[in-house]
Amino acid sequence: MSDNTPRHNAFPQIDHDHGICVETALARAEKLCRERGARLTETRRHVLELIWRSHEPVGAYTLLESLSRTKRRAAAPTVYRALDFLMTQGLIHRIESLKAYVGCDYPGEIAHGSFLLCTSCGQALELMDDHLDAAVEEGALSVGFSVAERTVELAGLCPRCRLASGEAGKETAPGVATRAEETLEKTPAPSTAQTPSRLLVEADEVVVGFAGNKVLDGVSLAVREGEIVTLIGPNGAGKTTLVRVILGLQQPSRGSVFRAPGLRLGYMPQRLDLDRTLPLPVAYFLTLGGAASRDAIARVLGEVGAPQLLDRPMAGLSGGELRRVLLARALLRDPDLLVLDEPAQGVDVVGQADLYRLISRVRIRHGCGVLMVSHDLHVVMSATDRVLCLNNHVCCSGHPEAVSRHPEYLALFGPQVAGDMAVYTHHHDHSHDMHGDVLPPQPENNTGDAPPHDHG
Repeated sequence: MSDNTPRHNAFPQIDHDHGICVETALARAEKLCRERGARLTETRRHVLELIWRSHEPVGAYTLLESLSRTKRRAAAPTVYRALDFLMTQGLIHRIESLKAYVGCDYPGEIAHGSFLLCTSCGQALELMDDHLDAAVEEGALSVGFSVAERTVELAGLCPRCRLASGEAGKETAPGVATRAEETLEKTPAPSTAQTPSRLLVEADEVVVGFAGNKVLDGVSLAVREGEIVTLIGPNGAGKTTLVRVILGLQQPSRGSVFRAPGLRLGYMPQRLDLDRTLPLPVAYFLTLGGAASRDAIARVLGEVGAPQLLDRPMAGLSGGELRRVLLARALLRDPDLLVLDEPAQGVDVVGQADLYRLISRVRIRHGCGVLMVSHDLHVVMSATDRVLCLNNHVCCSGHPEAVSRHPEYLALFGPQVAGDMAVYTHHHDHSHDMHGDVLPPQPENNTGDAPPHDHG
């Protein structure tokens, strides 16, 4: 870059025309690929277009769903291959904390982008600042550290969401530098899922039995601040019992459970049975677990994307609306640990992806730990840090990619069912190391397809 002035686009306004962004991004991509002799195939172009249709980071699963509507034989390898190409060419960025993708505002430039992430509306803004780059490099060099990769992601509220939330403060200056300073002042601690953090809860060698049958046999589990951990397993595997142990509702016959002092818990049940003839408004329902002001209820409903439900009757809510209300109820306690039992129960496939992305944003905004029970590994794998596969004992645990290839996981669900559950983990075109992390992509051949490889 020619000078040290931070460069940025503004957060989009309500009447923002996404079509202009899409057209500009595609034109830049075509020019750049033409100059480099790289092939911007129809599929790659389509994936780039889908990413640029919104300024909100988009996950691979959502891209696959969108691509499948127009490309009959779209598959996970197709999406990952396109994403690898677009990232290699500097046309998109991966938001590590959300495991999602955004378009690059400055394609073709060798520079590190930093990102401002709105935890309310989900939009992302790229900020390029030589001063910030230099400060990071100098700080690392001062302790003898060589930086190989750098990710700067600041979580907070965009100007429009700050205004909507009624957040007090001075008037925002026109420069992003000022907005970034305000974001840093007002934002809770960012996600710490990538680094060791405060231990919230830990079950150690827990044993629970009923009528002589062991439901849990030597099960251990830990959840830290800022971490999302997902429990999977067949019916009767002990998932609900383990959650009850974590919540303190069930005492183990052996083993121990540690809970951080003063730990605040938020719980979202798998189902809620209400008398549909009962005229129970959402606002009143949210006060049943404890006193809460109308303003606090409106704020938390806004956070989960359901402000319009404030005075709606509970009996008239759709499946997706009910899940958001239950999540709002859990958040009213400002929990350190969210425990979510099948959070996407009764929600359609597209709604599931949206809900899990919302949970990721909640984790970032509140800095809380999240323990989920889910059967939707094919969806949650893009939104979880660790998976624990349970069948009365711990069959396997670790990164979702690693778990989905584990022999005990395959034996538990069967290759076909396991493949259906983990749609992004089988028959794909990239390799993973022993931790489940993606290895650098191999060069493409002249057909635009990745060369064959042996996952074994």
